[in-house]
Amino acid sequence: MAEWLTIATFETGFEARLLQGLLIAHDIEAIVADEEIVNMLPGSVYSVGGVKVRVREQDLERALTVLNAPLE
Repeated sequence: MAEWLTIATFETGFEARLLQGLLIAHDIEAIVADEEIVNMLPGSVYSVGGVKVRVREQDLERALTVLNAPLE
């Protein structure tokens, strides 16, 4: 079973969903973690480590390339 790795963390689910959409547009499966707890308890963003975007281990290199590429 593939492991999910965190590639970025954000203060809001909106920001995390933007990155998730960008990754999906590049055919990289991505999930958003801890969005619900941060939405319910906004002050918890720092205690849970933010809203996380995760990709499968085998997609890590491609995902980091997308994440670090300049926007056009």
